Amino acid sequence: MTAYKPQTMAEYKLLHQACPKCNRIPGRMTKTAYPAPPDLNIADCACGWIGTVNELVKQKEKTMAVTHVTAEQVVAKYVETRDIIAAKTKELNAELAVLKDLQTKRENWLMAEMNRIGATSIKTPHGTSYIDTVDNVSVADWSTFFGWVQEGQKFDFLTHAVSKSAVKQAIEDGQPPPPGVSYSQFKSIKVRRA
Repeated sequence: MTAYKPQTMAEYKLLHQACPKCNRIPGRMTKTAYPAPPDLNIADCACGWIGTVNELVKQKEKTMAVTHVTAEQVVAKYVETRDIIAAKTKELNAELAVLKDLQTKRENWLMAEMNRIGATSIKTPHGTSYIDTVDNVSVADWSTFFGWVQEGQKFDFLTHAVSKSAVKQAIEDGQPPPPGVSYSQFKSIKVRRA
């Protein structure tokens, strides 16, 4: 009579992984680093099979059918999905417009209430409403403003930005980018409807 030699976990898993009935990995299995022989260790599967871990089988390899995908199919699905996204976005925007309008009415009411009672905030158990000041600056006459900036050396009134279209045009005309300006491109996929 030969002595029982336990398998390593890796060896065991290689040989016994799946339910013999449905080929899925069982949901419950007693510890496989067993001190007792494997036929005393129970396994059960979601399909209803109950047995010992020794009855488990090697999981069958799944093979996927290879189908040839064409650009025509992918573009068609892309356009179809884009249309679905556009329709759902339109529906969602319509729903959101109603909610945003409701919020604007509530903001207006709260502003009127704070003005009426002379407060800058109202604290409630649900949250605090307060008046927030937002600054908005725009240039009405660029040449007048820029002349003023140059005359007084007040360049801190300008932000640091460069015209992307002007730099691109210069490069297309065979010129290098202006000194201190980096230019790079990246490619992306776009799909136009037929």
